[in-house]
Amino acid sequence: MKTILKSLIIVCILTSCSKKTELSGRVYSKYEYPVAGAKIAVGYLTAHGTDRINVALSDADGYFSFTLKMKHKYDYYLNCESDSGQASNAITIKYQKTNTIDIHTSGH
Repeated sequence: MKTILKSLIIVCILTSCSKKTELSGRVYSKYEYPVAGAKIAVGYLTAHGTDRINVALSDADGYFSFTLKMKHKYDYYLNCESDSGQASNAITIKYQKTNTIDIHTSGH
């Protein structure tokens, strides 16, 4: 009985550790055109500044996606840089869910 209980606890711990949070979306220019090759960084804000946790490039159609291992108690930000401009936003990410956020850059 103890062996079964220990095995069940280990499986529960491993399952909860492996859950990821998805973040995806599309980058648009100020003229509403999809932006290819935009650099998107997602991170969290701390008392000492910011800490990036992942960086991706948008594809030919402006789409990007991240699989994140999130920290619970932080405020998150999304930063985007491209030839079409840049954008920086504080964002709300739902833990262990699929999140969709579109980014609208401002022109130079």
